[in-house]
Amino acid sequence: MSEPIQVRQSGTGEWLTLDDTTVTTHGDRRHVSIPADSQFASRLTAAGLRRYLVTIGEPGQPDTWHGLIHTWSHNDQRLIIDVRPAATIEDLQG
Repeated sequence: MSEPIQVRQSGTGEWLTLDDTTVTTHGDRRHVSIPADSQFASRLTAAGLRRYLVTIGEPGQPDTWHGLIHTWSHNDQRLIIDVRPAATIEDLQG
C-alpha cells in the first residue's frame, strides 16, 4: 500500500487526496506520478505554477514529508510532478 498523498493550493484550506500515485525519491525531492486525465492534473496544468503544498504520509505523523510543487511534465498517460521540500514554516502555511 502506498503512502497517502494530499495537495492543496496555498491560501486555501481544502486538501485533495490523490489516487493512483507512485512516488520516487531523487535526492531531497520527490517525483509524484499521477494519471494525466485526473482531476488534479487538469487543475494543475490549467492553473500554472501556483503554490501547491504537498504532504506524503499520514497527516499529523512526525514522519510525514512536506513539500511544494516545483514543476511537472507529461510522460505518456501520466503527469510527473517534481516536489521540492518545504524549507520554512511559511512554506507550510502557504
